[in-house]
Amino acid sequence: MFTREQVWIQRPLDDAPVCLPLAEIKLKGEFGHLITKTAVVCNKADKGRYLFGNRTATILEKMKKIPFPQQVNAIQTRPQKRLRDQEEFHLPSSRQPVQRFQRTFRRIRRVLCSEDGPDWEKYVHADLFALRTVAHESTGFRPTELVHERNLRTPVTLLYNNWLQPEKENTQVAEYVSTLLNILKLFQDLAVKEMETSQQRNKAWYDKRVLKREFQEGDLVLIFFNCRAKKLSPRLTGPGTILKKLSEINYVVSVPQRKDKYQLYHVNMLNPCYKRPEKIN
Repeated sequence: MFTREQVWIQRPLDDAPVCLPLAEIKLKGEFGHLITKTAVVCNKADKGRYLFGNRTATILEKMKKIPFPQQVNAIQTRPQKRLRDQEEFHLPSSRQPVQRFQRTFRRIRRVLCSEDGPDWEKYVHADLFALRTVAHESTGFRPTELVHERNLRTPVTLLYNNWLQPEKENTQVAEYVSTLLNILKLFQDLAVKEMETSQQRNKAWYDKRVLKREFQEGDLVLIFFNCRAKKLSPRLTGPGTILKKLSEINYVVSVPQRKDKYQLYHVNMLNPCYKRPEKIN
């Protein structure tokens, strides 16, 4: 069963390390059951082959005389950090355009994988070509138009333009370059205006029910925890103390229970903490 983790592995015959998924497997033998994590090779040549890490290889090396169903490979590995460690706190500097592009590309791959099968890597360039020739809603232009001043032309487009448009006379190089730069500048200005309009429209829609929150230095806050180890564990941790206000949305918080005592948090990750009145006997 896959564990949603990856590991970088470089075998003796590999030129560079490759990223492989990790799976949890159970080995049976005369000694009993052994549950361990192993990397799974997914290429055609070694499909279904398991590559064990250093610790597992050391344990199995001591049991040479016991036969195993899989071949053991002692390799050097460099595991990646868990996703929950990376998402432990929210970074104000987000990568939303990159994440949005990856989500769109993943959706296209999910649709075409059933048709392409294991050879889906051969069609990645065609998928990228399709994404770069489609107009984006935020800018109103295609990415290729903003970079090259014109859309990428497919064989069908070339044939269609040849039918409709007559051959143009050759123009001078200086005139062509000047026209190209002017059109490119016009496209960029229009794209910036369209993006600002789109951002304002999206912000007005998302902020319809938003309540403004503001904290002062010294206030006690509870911190929203993205990834929880258990389903029934609390969603808020703390309390922490506001040390500094960097902007309207970014705060430096001191959390004594955490390994890093000072961390930067977005205002959406913080909730006010109210102390209960002390009981007097």
